[in-house]
Amino acid sequence: HSLDNQLWLCAGLAPLLEEVPIGKLLARADFSLVQAKASGAYAISQEEKGSDSLPSGKIEWRNWLQRALDTERFFLVGQPVYIKNDTLFHQELFVRLRNPDNTVVAAGHFMPVATSIGLEQAIDQEVQKMTLKMAADINLPVAINISRSVFSDPDTLTAFEQFITEYSQISSAPLHVEISHAILLRHTKSVCRIAEQVRKHGFFFGIDH
Repeated sequence: HSLDNQLWLCAGLAPLLEEVPIGKLLARADFSLVQAKASGAYAISQEEKGSDSLPSGKIEWRNWLQRALDTERFFLVGQPVYIKNDTLFHQELFVRLRNPDNTVVAAGHFMPVATSIGLEQAIDQEVQKMTLKMAADINLPVAINISRSVFSDPDTLTAFEQFITEYSQISSAPLHVEISHAILLRHTKSVCRIAEQVRKHGFFFGIDH
C-alpha cells in the first residue's frame, strides 16, 4: 500500500479449508486484508470466528450495509469514561449493527469495508442523526470520533459543522469530538476549522492516538 510516498505492507489471512469454495476463500481473505489496512502499517488480520455470518464479497457487503441503513438497524452504545472520585467524564459512543437474527456486529467488522466501498459517509451521517436523537432524550456528556469521510469534500465538512450547531441547540451537556492523529496529518487545515467550531460552542476537541 502506498500513502504519501511511503510504502508499507499489511496482510490478511484466511484458513484454507477443503470444504470452502475458492470464491468464498478469496472473499474471506479480502475481508481480512481490509481489516488489516484499517489498522495501519504492517498490521496482520486473521479471520475471526463468527465471520461466516458476515457477507462474503464487496457486492454482498454493499447490499447488506445498504439494507441496514434503509431499515435503521444501526444503533449506538455508550462506554462510560470516569475521572477521579468516580465522576462521569463522558459516554464514548460506538456504532453497532443489529442483524435480522438479532446478532450484533461491531464497527470494527463493517466500517473498514464500508470505507472501501464508499458507504462510510452514509453511516457517519446516520451516526450523527442518532447522536442528535440521543442528545434530545438523555442530557449526558458524550464523545464521538470523526472519520475521514467528514473531510472528503466541503459539503460534508459543512454538514458536520451544522451537526455541531444542532447539538448545541438540543443539549446543554458537553460534546467531546475526537479525531485520529492520521486524519490530523492529512487534513490539518480542515481539522483546525472543525476544532475552532467545536470550541466556539464550548465543547471539547481532542486527538485520539
